[in-house]
Amino acid sequence: MATLQTKRFTELIKSYQNRPNVGMALLWALGQCGRKDLSSGLKIWSEYMRPLLRLRHYTRFVVTYLSGLLKIHASIISSGNLSKGPRVIYPSQYFLMFDTIFNEATTISKESQKELLEQYPTIKKLAIGDCSTDHELFPEFLRRLDDFLQLSNGPTNYKSEILASLSQCVANNPIACVSHWQQMYRANFYSSSLLLGYLDANWSTIIKSGSLKEVSNLQIILELLSAFKEYNDSCNSQKDGLTEASKACKSLLKKVTKDLDGNKGWFPWKIGSIVLLAMIVALVIKDVQRKGSFENSSTGLFLQDINAYDRAIEYYGLGLNLYLSGKEWTLVKLPIYYEVTKENAGPFMNNVLRKIDSAWAEAGKTIV
Repeated sequence: MATLQTKRFTELIKSYQNRPNVGMALLWALGQCGRKDLSSGLKIWSEYMRPLLRLRHYTRFVVTYLSGLLKIHASIISSGNLSKGPRVIYPSQYFLMFDTIFNEATTISKESQKELLEQYPTIKKLAIGDCSTDHELFPEFLRRLDDFLQLSNGPTNYKSEILASLSQCVANNPIACVSHWQQMYRANFYSSSLLLGYLDANWSTIIKSGSLKEVSNLQIILELLSAFKEYNDSCNSQKDGLTEASKACKSLLKKVTKDLDGNKGWFPWKIGSIVLLAMIVALVIKDVQRKGSFENSSTGLFLQDINAYDRAIEYYGLGLNLYLSGKEWTLVKLPIYYEVTKENAGPFMNNVLRKIDSAWAEAGKTIV
C-alpha cells in the first residue's frame, strides 16, 4: 500500500511537513515495510524521505533510516542472492539517489554526509553493479558529467564518481559504450576529453577487465579511438578540451595497440614443425622395425592403398642419395679444410670432427 499510493502519501507528508513530530511518525510507519522487504524500503526512502533530506528537522532521520535499512539486510546483500531475483533498485531510482548523495547532501552536516557516502557503494552494487548490464548507463553518466562541467563550483567527488563509473562502462560493456560514445563525442566533446584523460591515466587497471581481454572488444575500442583522433585532427585548435583529448587519444592508441599485439595468439610454428617432423620420423622408424621392412610396415601399406608408395620410395631414395653425397663430401673435403685450420684452431677441431662423425652415424641409422 505504501509503495502504490505514492500520490496520496506524498500529499499527506507535505501537509504535515512543518510538524516534524507527526511527519517523522508517518515516515516511520511507512518505512516499516523495509524490515521485511529491502526493495520496498528503498522505494519508501527514495519517494518520501529523500525529498526531506535538507530540512533540518528530518535530516538525521532520513540518513539513519537508509543506513539502518542496509544494515538490516547486510547478510542478504553480501550473499549475492538478490541478483537472482527481481531488481532491488532500477537505474532511474539509482540516479535520484546518486544526485542526492553526491550533490544535494553537500548542504547537510559533515557527519551526515559521511554516513550517506558510506552507503553509496552498497546502493551502486544493488542498482548497477559493475556497469556491465544496462546499456543506457554510459550516455546518462556522460550527460551528467557535461552538466557538472557547466557548474562554477560543483562537488569534486561527484565528478570523480562519474568518471569512475564511465570507465567501468568502457571496461565491462565496451560494445554498448562504443555505440553511444561515437554518437555523443562531438556534442559532449569537453566531457569526453576528461574521460579520455581518465582512461589514459588508469588504463593499467581498466585493461584487466575480462571484457577487454577479448581481442574483438579491444579492437572496437581501437577503431573508436582512431575515429576520435581523426576528428581531433580536423578540429579548430581553440576548441575547449582539444589539447587534452588529442594527447590522451594518442597515448591510448599506443597502449591499446600494444595490448592487442600482446593478446594475439602466439605459437612457435618453426620449432613445432621440426618437433612434429621428428615425431613422425620416429613413429615411421618404429613401425618399420616392428614389421621388418618399409614395404610391410603400416606406413608402407597405407601408401600402397592410396597409390603413393612408389613416389614415397622415390623421395626416400632421393633423400638417401643426398645423405650419402653429403657424407662423402664431409669425409673427403672436410679433412682437407680441417688440416688447414688445425694449426689455428688446435684441439677444438678434434672435438668438432668427432661430433660430426657421430652425427652422420646416427643419421645413417635413421635413414637406412
